[in-house]
Amino acid sequence: VTTGERLYVGDVSDPRRPAERASIEVQGLRVRAASGHAWVLAEQWGWPVFYRFVTVVDATEPTSPIVVDVLGQVDDVALLGARGVLVHRNAGLRVVEVTDGGDFAEVGRLDVRGLRVAAAAGLALVTSGTEPPGPGLQLVDVSTPDVPFRLGRCELASPDMALAGVPGLVAVAGADDAV
Repeated sequence: VTTGERLYVGDVSDPRRPAERASIEVQGLRVRAASGHAWVLAEQWGWPVFYRFVTVVDATEPTSPIVVDVLGQVDDVALLGARGVLVHRNAGLRVVEVTDGGDFAEVGRLDVRGLRVAAAAGLALVTSGTEPPGPGLQLVDVSTPDVPFRLGRCELASPDMALAGVPGLVAVAGADDAV
């Protein structure tokens, strides 16, 4: 859980009695967690630049989480197991993983520029921005992470969409009948 200024690591092994185990100072908007790591998406304003980044926290030892690394040029992140699928409006789609030594390794890249991403069952769903050909939803196969490839694209009314995906289904939501 993040409050914007801290990441809290909790124990929910007994859902009736959730317990805080530790916290660490990490700026964040959203958290994704898998395989003992928390991927925390944050943003920072600095004139004249606005940028988003991801801080990865190793929480395999829940009582003493540590920051592993920070990745820039990230508009959104989704997880497929221990891998992160990162998208950015200019840098495109990147598939990264945390190595045994705790470092990041980029294992794949594709020129699919995006604002939001959801992932499930080896697929990434990416909303693209307003640059040509315009707002759209792109389907990317990331089942072989070192060679991701685009499967297809459909038009969307707006690039600012919320995404969720599970095997066989995708949910896309937007304001003002945008979908």
